[in-house]
Amino acid sequence: MATVPAARDPEVRGLDAVARLVPTWASSRGLALVPVIPETYDEGMPTVHLTAEQMTPEAFTDLAATAGAHLLYSCQETFDLASLELDEDEEQRLDAHARERMDAVRRRAAAYQGRCHDLRLVFAADGVLHYWSAEPAAWYAAISAEIDEVLSVLDEEGVETRDHPPVDQPVRLSEKEITQLVMQLRETSEFREAASQAQRQRIVRRLVGPRVANYWEVVERAGDAVDAASSEAFAELEAQLSTLADELLSDPEFRESRAKARKFHTVAFLKGRSGGYKPPTRLVEILLDQVAKKTRAEKR
Repeated sequence: MATVPAARDPEVRGLDAVARLVPTWASSRGLALVPVIPETYDEGMPTVHLTAEQMTPEAFTDLAATAGAHLLYSCQETFDLASLELDEDEEQRLDAHARERMDAVRRRAAAYQGRCHDLRLVFAADGVLHYWSAEPAAWYAAISAEIDEVLSVLDEEGVETRDHPPVDQPVRLSEKEITQLVMQLRETSEFREAASQAQRQRIVRRLVGPRVANYWEVVERAGDAVDAASSEAFAELEAQLSTLADELLSDPEFRESRAKARKFHTVAFLKGRSGGYKPPTRLVEILLDQVAKKTRAEKR
């Protein structure tokens, strides 16, 4: 049986006609047409994700009003030059040429201080979450791509990178992919130990590539998960201060150390006890104070 070419297939032509008529049908019946289908993962709330290619931000705002939403959530990410500062460990792992390139990027990036590079809008209606996001600003994508290239040497350790899409093909992670990445990052020591949100962003961007439009969802959700687990772990440890101080004092190396070395030792000790999370400065100081009190008591 001969195959009918798609262009001549009556059914295909019929679907084309229907697709063209759907907006007219929706408009004539007072319906707002949303060009995506809600998705639900892990028994969560159904969500739709819209981009600037599918709908303008003004049209998205109109959609919120039409759907009867009372709240429109907006998040603007502005560029902070301080986000390009590396931590001490990262600086030490870069060679002289890479440091020079980083300095050059920072000088060029200074012109964009305070500029908006990411915009996200959200509202809820009829039990469905509606997200809208723009692609990162072109200047920000260029800076991020160059930073990723300079820091590519750091990929040899820490987070394993995914296959990145071509630079001219922006992509969005699905809810399932985001969930998988969050689970991966929760167990990654580099992400757990990140000292700032900017460092977390760099780790995620190295992982997913510079053209993923909704990488921020991974940063926020993985960060929230790590923060929650960290807070729980250190709350339990704070309830054991006396016991922890005794353990530190039972270590000859700790007892013989000077104040600065004791602090580093305490940080490593708490990190090991918490499952690899970076301890808050407050807890380190409280534990060292407990150690000092016990030491004074021993001398009486």
